[in-house]
Amino acid sequence: MSRLLTLLLVTTSFFFINQANAQEYPYHPASKEEVVGFWQLLPIAEYRKPHEITPDPWPSMCQWFAYYDDGTLKTIDKFREPCDKLSDASLGEAMKNTPAVISWKHSASAKLSRQPSLISVTRSDVKNYLELWDTLYVTEAFPKEKPEFLPGDLILNLVDIKTGKPLYIRHLRRLSNE
Repeated sequence: MSRLLTLLLVTTSFFFINQANAQEYPYHPASKEEVVGFWQLLPIAEYRKPHEITPDPWPSMCQWFAYYDDGTLKTIDKFREPCDKLSDASLGEAMKNTPAVISWKHSASAKLSRQPSLISVTRSDVKNYLELWDTLYVTEAFPKEKPEFLPGDLILNLVDIKTGKPLYIRHLRRLSNE
């Protein structure tokens, strides 16, 4: 009986420690359901960028992404600002004409153990193409300076597959229904 009580106490304390750690951060590993949808790229403060990839492989400031539940990923960009204000309906309409050559797959994440939420991106038009993105879902606004991450935003960090080091960062905001 004492073994069962010890196991229960260890399990309970592990749960509360992980809950406390989870509250230290204003984000958590993104679930697949949190990623599916229509998104717009937002600028990243220069001091937050890892600067590991030069020149920037995605230089357009106006980019939109559609993560579909079936694993399709579509993206469009515009090279000149200002960026158009799109709704999820208008982006969905624009994406109808975009070829479906990019796919994404979400790995399962364990929020209690703070394991990463990884998205692998592949392309059918490029042999052996693979991007690996560590994906976070923002739960509280931070920092107070601009640009601010708001609840519901995604932070995607492109990860070097060999070293695990962050190479590139994206800040995405979900498009509204309007």
